Amino acid sequence: MVPSFFALLPALPRNASGKLDRRALAIPQLEATSAGGYEAPATPAEEAVAYVWRDVLGVPRVGRKDDFFALGGRSRASSSGRPPRRSPWPPRSSSWTSSSAS
Repeated sequence: MVPSFFALLPALPRNASGKLDRRALAIPQLEATSAGGYEAPATPAEEAVAYVWRDVLGVPRVGRKDDFFALGGRSRASSSGRPPRRSPWPPRSSSWTSSSAS
């Protein structure tokens, strides 16, 4: 496993017995969006993915360079087991419907 975040500390907090005091470690404040700032979805496919991510994660907006896990996503969040809600997105058009309709 590779850490997703590194923090430089002047010293590690120690308890009275000299062991690492994990409770005294500060929780890093991470930005939920990418470092480059917000960039709106540019294609219909990106808009569809952003819409789903907003719905699943409960965040107000999702940019094209945002990271699902940095926004609070978990591998199980995408398969929550609840039925999808009816919505106007994606629009019902020929580009979103299957060409092999039964």
